[in-house]
Formats: sequence, structure tokens, C-alpha cells
Amino acid sequence: MADLIDLTYDGPLEDDIVINNIADFNDLLINLEENDPARTSIIELFRGGLGPIGEHVNIFTVYRNQFRNPIVDGKIFKLIGLNLSLCTFGSNKGEIAFYGDSKEELLEIIRIGFSGGTNIRLSKSNFSSISAFRCVPDNMGIYHVLVCRLHVGRAYRYDGQILELSTSQKPTINFDIGATHREFLVYDCHKNSYVLPMFIVSFGSRKFKAVHGEVHELFCQPENRTPLNVLSVFVSMLIQFDATPAPPLTTIVDNYEINGNADELVHELQRLQNFDRIRNVFDAYFSPLLESCICIATGSTELRDALAAMIQ
Repeated sequence: MADLIDLTYDGPLEDDIVINNIADFNDLLINLEENDPARTSIIELFRGGLGPIGEHVNIFTVYRNQFRNPIVDGKIFKLIGLNLSLCTFGSNKGEIAFYGDSKEELLEIIRIGFSGGTNIRLSKSNFSSISAFRCVPDNMGIYHVLVCRLHVGRAYRYDGQILELSTSQKPTINFDIGATHREFLVYDCHKNSYVLPMFIVSFGSRKFKAVHGEVHELFCQPENRTPLNVLSVFVSMLIQFDATPAPPLTTIVDNYEINGNADELVHELQRLQNFDRIRNVFDAYFSPLLESCICIATGSTELRDALAAMIQ
């Protein structure tokens, strides 16, 4: 599974579609009522994407972008084809999640779009756990995620070496399930391609806050994504959400950190694969992180192999 993607478009906004004279960002949003089907649908999407932690998270509000014509207004949020083809994940339509650093950033994107050098971080909708943990809480301790609608151009397959692709055809080999190492899915993305912000989900809980800081550091500081650090945070998650008797694993991780003996840790990782609850937590939060650090030297081939086995 692909890790988060950082994209940037530094091109100018089109003068004829810039929104001007908006006194209050709240004018852009509608607070959906509890009985609104759209609210229910987005909450289900979001909770499902959070994995095991979803049942411990409170959804406070769901705001909808109130632009009346999303097809026309979507031009505000247009991305260049080279970047957009990176985040399609093999689908020509679908919902994706944007995860910003603050609610203010999300509101700014709704106001002016993804242009002007704003960093764009996109993920599959069922990977909203990454979105959630990248958020920074506001002064009330509430977190916010922006859910978007993605529209891309015509998709077609290209069979050949990656270096043969032109700069306007960015391969999606890392994101398309089923593609061979010589077959790439690329997109003809031009004026009919855009990302339209649709909903802001505001959420939080005591348990989520308890583990947010550690996981946020892993997501936002790649240099800290060593296998040992990832496993240590994994242990904290298991203890917090009562997924397994985790203290033995805590001791084993500590012992490995002290003496570098991987035998106990490898054995414990192999044992944990037999617990569905453990597997669910691991798959939801740590597989993408371990994929990015699995090749880091750990001092133990056995440990590296055990970590790799858990993300098969």
C-alpha cells in the first residue's frame, strides 16, 4: 500500500474564477443535520477508513461545501495532469481525503483551491487513518479532515519501461493493484480533471488524543520511521485500545532496544499474526509506515523478514 503523497502545484490561479470578497469562511460551509443522508454516508466512510480506532472516535460536525455548481466551481481546484495522475489509485472517479495541518488550512483550500503553492496530500478514502493522524488539533482539541471528490481524465494502459514515459505521463505503478512491473496505468488529464473539496469532518476523542502525538510524529517526521520506533508506537496503540495482552510485547521491544537480540521479537511478531484484532490494527495504521522503512538496517535479517511478513 502506498504511503502518503506530497504534491505541489505552483501555477497561478485563473483570474476569472478566483473567489473574492468573502468576509467569513463560514459562508462557504453548511453544517449538515444529524438526519441528513449525506452526513450519515460521510461518517460511515470516515469511520470505516479509520479502522479499529473508528469506534472510539466521536464525530462532532460534518460541514458541506455549499458551492451550487460543483462541476463549474470544480475548476478552481484543478490540478495539472502530471500531479493528478499520481493520486488516482487506478480509479477514474472516487472519493479521497485531504489531510491538512489545521482547520484554517482546510478552509483556505475551500476558499481558493489547491493552487498557489499549497501542499496537497491525498490518500485513498479507506486510508483516512493517515489523514486523521496528520491533523493538528485546534484550540478546542478538535481535529478536522477535508474529504474531496476526485475527477480525472481518460485512463489507458501503457506497456513499456518507466523511463520511456514522457513528463506528461506519470506512471502509477505503485498505486494500481494488478499492474505488472512493465505495465503502467496513466491518465490523459487536462481541463476535465480536478479535485473538489466537499466535506470537512470534525472529530476527536480521549483515546484518539492519547495516541495522536506519537503516531503524528511518525507520519510527519520520516526520519523517525525506523522499524523499532514504528513497533513501539504499535505497542502503545494496542495497549490503548485493548487489542491484545500487549505488555509482553512491550518488554520484548525494550529488551531488543537494549541488547539487540531479535529472536524474542521475531517470535512475538509471528505469534501476533494469529490474532485478527492485532492484524486489523497493524494493517490499518502501520503497514504503510513499515513499507517505507522496511529496508532500513535493523541489525537483524530475521527481524526485517518478520516485519516484511506482517505486511504481505
